[in-house]
Amino acid sequence: MNVVLAIATAGMLSGCVARSAEERMPNAVAVTVVFEDGDYGALIAEFKRPGDPPELRYADGLWTFDGERLLQLSRVSRPDAPGPVYDLVVTEHLTGGHHVLPMGLPYEALEVRSVNRTSVALGSGDQQTWIRLSNGSPLAMDHELDLTRAGPGQGFSLTHKDAGLHLGLPQRDTPIPLFREVAQVVSVNWLTEVTSNAWDATTAHYKTVRLIPAVGEPARVDGDLEEWTKDEALAVDTRGSVLSGEEGWLGPRDGSFGVAARLHHGRLTVAVRIRDDNLIFGMDQLEFDVGSDVHTLPIRAAGPVDHGNWSGLEAVFTNTVDFGTGVEASFDVGSKAPRRDALPLVVRYLDADPDEPLTVIASAPSLRSLALNIHHP
Repeated sequence: MNVVLAIATAGMLSGCVARSAEERMPNAVAVTVVFEDGDYGALIAEFKRPGDPPELRYADGLWTFDGERLLQLSRVSRPDAPGPVYDLVVTEHLTGGHHVLPMGLPYEALEVRSVNRTSVALGSGDQQTWIRLSNGSPLAMDHELDLTRAGPGQGFSLTHKDAGLHLGLPQRDTPIPLFREVAQVVSVNWLTEVTSNAWDATTAHYKTVRLIPAVGEPARVDGDLEEWTKDEALAVDTRGSVLSGEEGWLGPRDGSFGVAARLHHGRLTVAVRIRDDNLIFGMDQLEFDVGSDVHTLPIRAAGPVDHGNWSGLEAVFTNTVDFGTGVEASFDVGSKAPRRDALPLVVRYLDADPDEPLTVIASAPSLRSLALNIHHP
């Protein structure tokens, strides 16, 4: 079954005072889903101002965040078992502790159906069992996810629509798509109060989701970035966009980029301005992920790039920038040409400074998170 998970949201009312946490409008919602292919994904949508789209952060895997605890559940094989059976590992990322729930179940049976503050539901087919997260003992309970929350107008809601999950907000008539190809919603937590330590813990694992807007115009691939000066560029320059090597990232001058895109007759052209105080030709790289293959472009001196095995590629580097380098790259996206509200493209910059861990900064953590439509009118 194709399920689209969407969130309909109502914006926060500044200055609103409520008598209890249950009566307050949420500051954010944390959602965990299982996709149709069996993989898990988790997202935190933070509500800023009424009418504005939420700020999104995404993590691959089975995560759940309730404002106080950040839990990660993972399956591990049991080494002492005669056959392929698995246990469940629960990791608490605020305390650094973890423990193993000795389930001893076949991998295909160890499907996480739902998670709340104290327990997890494991299921196979029509069968489902709740167990305590603390020790794995069975529980007799029936837990339903809270897909709505009170607020102005129709309030906040998560709805299945058009093969995905959508978020409804009070100040928006149209729900915002969050995920595509969702088989089941695993966990939903509407967050009214989150401690600073809890937010800090999430930022190490949930990474910023940013859409690259595309203009429906052609572009010349000649290494001259002047024609892009009036285009809406996306700046990828914050710690939330650093996917790995965060401990060595010193800020935008150390490694960041801006990216703009144009889509015309199935041809996608991208302009990238790279900021790096220590460019290393041949080692630093750009990656363009368009949904089928990840295309890698090593940073080089000014001039055109040999097409190599990347059929239909046009790319020209320029050094006529005062903060690093720039490149124009163009390729045929064919049937992958996007809807006007979502460009299926992730751009990553791989900064390979000597004697330091590789730093990867990206416009989004993965294509999994690009069901979001933040540009919807």
